[in-house]
Amino acid sequence: AKLPLPLSDRDADYPALTLANCLLGLGGNSRLWRRIRESEGLSYDVRSTVNWNSREAHSIWNAGAIFAPQNAAKVEKALR
Repeated sequence: AKLPLPLSDRDADYPALTLANCLLGLGGNSRLWRRIRESEGLSYDVRSTVNWNSREAHSIWNAGAIFAPQNAAKVEKALR
């Protein structure tokens, strides 16, 4: 998944979105990890990141997973 964000790391929402991304998709305690990897056992790895642009209000939020092809539809559904 890829979502353009009209924000930079100078934006007032930067700290809140950084924290939200940590809870959603960074590390073994994140919501994505717990649901897709641990609860449903659908992927080998799952995470999200925000690629902050420090010069312009053009950053990108990414989410992805490594999974067996037969699990693609289930992983996509869980990610949504």
